[in-house]
Amino acid sequence: MSGTVLLLQNLTAQAQDLWDSLRQADIPVTPVFLEDDGFLPEGALSPYTRVLQQDGEAPKGRPLYFDRLPVPKYWEIRGTGSGGEIVDYETVRGRICYCRQGKEAGGRFVHIVDWLDRDGKVRFSDHYDRNGRRFAQTVLSKEEKPVLRSCFTPSGREVITRNLVTGSMLVREGKTEKIYASAEDFAAAFLETLAPDRIFYNSLAAPYFVATAYGKRHPEVQEALFWQEKILDTIPGNMVQLLNTRGDRARIFVQTGEAYEKLREKVMDRAHYGKDLQNPQAARDALVPLGYVYPYRRSGNQGFRDILVMTNSDQIFQLGEIADSLPQFTFHVAAVTEMSEKLQALGSRPNIRLYPGISAGKAMCLFLSCGCLLDICEGGEILDAVRESFLSSMLIFGYLDTAHNRQLVPESALFPKTGEGRKALCNAVRQAAEDPVRRNAVLAAQNRHAMAEDAARYRELLGDH
Repeated sequence: MSGTVLLLQNLTAQAQDLWDSLRQADIPVTPVFLEDDGFLPEGALSPYTRVLQQDGEAPKGRPLYFDRLPVPKYWEIRGTGSGGEIVDYETVRGRICYCRQGKEAGGRFVHIVDWLDRDGKVRFSDHYDRNGRRFAQTVLSKEEKPVLRSCFTPSGREVITRNLVTGSMLVREGKTEKIYASAEDFAAAFLETLAPDRIFYNSLAAPYFVATAYGKRHPEVQEALFWQEKILDTIPGNMVQLLNTRGDRARIFVQTGEAYEKLREKVMDRAHYGKDLQNPQAARDALVPLGYVYPYRRSGNQGFRDILVMTNSDQIFQLGEIADSLPQFTFHVAAVTEMSEKLQALGSRPNIRLYPGISAGKAMCLFLSCGCLLDICEGGEILDAVRESFLSSMLIFGYLDTAHNRQLVPESALFPKTGEGRKALCNAVRQAAEDPVRRNAVLAAQNRHAMAEDAARYRELLGDH
């Protein structure tokens, strides 16, 4: 047995941050995702990978652009920046969901196609991967609940049949068939082929169950939980079980400051939250605050007169008034779709520049050239703007009730939309631009809030075992 497996449920920003942190600290791990959506990052494995490629067919191709999706003759495909529709005259037959993660995000590449019945309900969904092929299909009930999923090799041979109601799986490898009681059992069997002597995982759901099942067969394996979620009213039951069964061998790396402080308090509360813990002090000792080694792109010492606004609508609260209050700044307003007349009217101001239908490449140029992001837009976030700005060492300011990623932005940089909020926001931007010491202090607070770590601490805690 050798090596470390990083066991993840699916690709989230926090999962990517953890993987990036380990890589930047030169800690070798094999990332294994328990769910394969077809767009896993390069270098990642999945229990499904070996089975789907068992015929020796390495899938090659490009992501499927939405208007290249095969549809019946005379049917029309209509696309917007947020999704697409498949239309038979005026009847909608299907809906297209674009890939929203990784380098394919924002490119209108097909991820899932939901096919509708005559009542407009989804009856089955086709899943596409980054090679542009349909690798899985999910069948739904009349109540639109997933009941069955089939997975296919590149040649179209069905090799995995998964009952989404009972959880059981039928897996065909060569001429043999094997039934697994659950996806967790399937994943645990895959771990046997990797034979790790250490397992990192970031969830007390499926990754915890898989690691526990593997650990029962290999009691010498080392485990560590990286807690990336919030702590609400109680200590999660599986965390209590982990602390009780692992004893002084348990290690829980808590990756947000708020969750760390809440856990430290709750494990010592024998009257309420910690009453089921066998050794509260050992539980408290098992908790270690550990953030992320972020892959910053630059130092943050760039000029500060260019301000970025990324939006998916024309609901940008008081942008015109903000631009008028800061005439010495240039505001770059970008959207992945075309812009409404309301937004186009804002472009008449001398210090507002508009970028409708922006490409991912042009957006990255703005992330690298601007010094500040204003997160002041209603609706959903586009192009992971807050995270991309954070990684570009931009200062991030916004409104309290419309902020899109509070994990990366301290409350001191967020302002109310009412009262003197707009004035305070403008003052914060102006002060950071005029005073380098102030600018560096705001950036340092931003990094502290996001629990930015250095590679040396990761190596100290996780490097040797």
